[in-house]
Amino acid sequence: MRDKDQVGLGESISAFMQRIGVADHVIVILSEKYLHSPFCMFELFDLWRTSRIEKERFLPRIKLYSLLERSAWKAASRVRTAGHWRRERDDLAAAIDEAGVLAASEQDLRDLKLMDQFYSHVSEILALFADIVQFASIEQLAAHCFGEIKD
Repeated sequence: MRDKDQVGLGESISAFMQRIGVADHVIVILSEKYLHSPFCMFELFDLWRTSRIEKERFLPRIKLYSLLERSAWKAASRVRTAGHWRRERDDLAAAIDEAGVLAASEQDLRDLKLMDQFYSHVSEILALFADIVQFASIEQLAAHCFGEIKD
């Protein structure tokens, strides 16, 4: 299921993301844009969280295809991604401090907490991904997930 196919006008994107977080099997197409999207990171972190933060429970639920450059798997790149989420978190925290906590919605405070989680776990998740053999092409991923696809 994809958000574009499953979520209609006026429907909750967060409810859709929560369904992905508890799914048994999820295809993750990892890109720089994915790693910087709060929606995608929520889905990835929710999969991690509902796997009890254990790689033995997490990895069997994921089919990974990466669009990332080879260098993105290096420790420094993983830490830079975590740093991105720390900066996003710090930016939101500063806005809340400036306006006062009463100006922040419950969702703003939940987002702040989520960014803490992204920051503290994304490098570990990416290190797990870097250590597994990945599909060489999108066609190989599709064949694995759906069987041979014929035109």
